[in-house]
Amino acid sequence: MVWFGAPDTAKDAQLSLVRLVGVGAAYCAVAYLCLSLTRFGASVESIWAPNALLSAALIVATRARWPALLLSAAAGHVLAHVLVGDALPITFAFLVSDFAEIALCATLLRARPDALTFQGRIGVSYFIVICVGSAVASTAVAALTTSIAGAPLGAFDLLVWFAGDTLGLLVFLPLFYGFAARQWRRVRAKPWLFAAALVLIVALASIDALTYGPLARLILMPLMVIIAFEFGVVGVEISIGTLLLAWTAFMLAGILPGDWPEFGTRTTLLLAQAFIAAIALTSMPLAVMLEERERNSLKLAQAAKEEAAKIEAEKANAFKSRLIAMASHDLRQPLQAAHAYLDVLEARLTDAHLRGVCVNAGQALDTMNNILDSLLDVTRLDAGIIAPRPRSFAIGEMLQRLIASNAPHAEAKGLELALQALPVSVYSDANLVERVLANFLSNAIRYTPAGKVTLWCEERNGHAVIHVTDTGIGIPPEALCAVFDDYVQLNNPERERDKGLGLGLTIAKRMAALLGHPIAVQSKIGEGSTFSITVPLAESPKDAR
Repeated sequence: MVWFGAPDTAKDAQLSLVRLVGVGAAYCAVAYLCLSLTRFGASVESIWAPNALLSAALIVATRARWPALLLSAAAGHVLAHVLVGDALPITFAFLVSDFAEIALCATLLRARPDALTFQGRIGVSYFIVICVGSAVASTAVAALTTSIAGAPLGAFDLLVWFAGDTLGLLVFLPLFYGFAARQWRRVRAKPWLFAAALVLIVALASIDALTYGPLARLILMPLMVIIAFEFGVVGVEISIGTLLLAWTAFMLAGILPGDWPEFGTRTTLLLAQAFIAAIALTSMPLAVMLEERERNSLKLAQAAKEEAAKIEAEKANAFKSRLIAMASHDLRQPLQAAHAYLDVLEARLTDAHLRGVCVNAGQALDTMNNILDSLLDVTRLDAGIIAPRPRSFAIGEMLQRLIASNAPHAEAKGLELALQALPVSVYSDANLVERVLANFLSNAIRYTPAGKVTLWCEERNGHAVIHVTDTGIGIPPEALCAVFDDYVQLNNPERERDKGLGLGLTIAKRMAALLGHPIAVQSKIGEGSTFSITVPLAESPKDAR
């Protein structure tokens, strides 16, 4: 539930009403304080903060709640002016001017969310331009509406109006809107040092109010720069607000900050406003720039750390892959020797039962050898040891060889193995293409309980598309993207090793990617699947060999 969103329940509606009334009451209270404490006998106040309060509320509210919020704040605005004795015509003239500023400021800041979060120099520059521009618009409207009301403001009063509204938005709008938790980090890390900085600001403000001379202000400017370095945007905003409140307190006591005899009261106030504006326009962009630089440094450090870890992981993985790939001969030799010993033993046995045991042991060794072949293929592909050697070749002989090598497995399951070849030549690595198709065929035979497996090809747009189609169990649509992933076996939940490790299609995918040949799969549950690889045709069939 948002603070000013559309209510969903009766309870939400009650809370929303309370919040609307709260905004109006808060606007009235802040406006009354500014009108009572910072006019000093003039018609225009020197500090005007309620517009920042309402602008912050509009920025976080939904558009549908704007009319209610504006109406509630308008009631607070009128009440505050009535309480200080302003006539109704001038009250409504000020209302129109203030609300023109609020609507413009809130609309522009909603269009640029990064402006109030101070995420970068562009954002804070946009924020300053919006605040100054909104104050200029309000001043222009005030000149018009007060003339219509019969109490026109002079040029000096309009200048004070502009300065007071600009400062109100620059200083108080970010405080009312709120800063992100991370922006408070620097202040929370050194609370006592920040408190000491605020005490020093109050002391310098007191010196400036009680003495004649620019010494305190000359110290305040570099102090704000130091605060920008140490405490960021939050520290700068709170420090400027503290300075503003300290000078306001002295003005209430009849002591003007930097009250030089040669200047009148209003001129002295305008100079104080200009000084605070200069501090804000200097220290705020500096603080934002420093925070942006710190964020970028942290991002670069994190990126460098991640890149270093990635490089180390890639080195370790490459070393592992190269080690396993180079050890392929040593890993295969014991299995081949064991198989040879079993063949010799089987030939000398006369007992049928013992011969059957030898046959089963030989099949287990074959399964282990196939698994080892798959693992070695994956590691060699990962290590980059396998390099394509493309050439032109006729595919007919290769397809016949694939049918012949897979025929015993198909016959053992009672499957029909068919071939529909075309007399075409392609340009690729013959060994790798054959291994891709061998994995397709092996997979099709394994997952086809009955029916037919067909190896066929067609010409399409200058390519030969070679298909393996089966009448097997099919693949669910949601699993089609996963069938080429490592160790995926859709119909082997028990992980029976005689069905392999689930690396056949993974190897096919990696080899096809190495060749740059697209592969595809189509399937329908209960009807079967078709796996395909697209290979470019040779430029000249007579070059095939």
